[in-house]
Amino acid sequence: MEKSNLNISISFFLIIQITFSALIIYLSRIGLDNELNPIVRAVGLSYFIVLFPFAFNNFYNLKYKKVLNIPILSLTVIFFTCFLGLINNYFSFKLNQIYFLLGFLLLFYYLFYNNCVFSVFSYE
Repeated sequence: MEKSNLNISISFFLIIQITFSALIIYLSRIGLDNELNPIVRAVGLSYFIVLFPFAFNNFYNLKYKKVLNIPILSLTVIFFTCFLGLINNYFSFKLNQIYFLLGFLLLFYYLFYNNCVFSVFSYE
């Protein structure tokens, strides 16, 4: 298996895991005070952390023809989200909505524009 297909498989597995864990959390709280908003925000943030390095690497590769290290980009994204979470206390606009929207946009970019879903199941 090539390195790019391995990264696609790992990202696809993480997307499935994030989605099913959110579904399990939602279903386990049926009958209780079950708000959907925090679950959807957490899923959007998780998609952002998992898929931003993939999308950034694709755009960087188109311009400079170089591939960056995905784990280092993931660690940078985690530090960046923590830093913006600290800055969030000083602004009236909630910055976590940016993560939420960007996470779902990255999900659609990952699934539809790169045909990653279909390349996971091909073993060539």
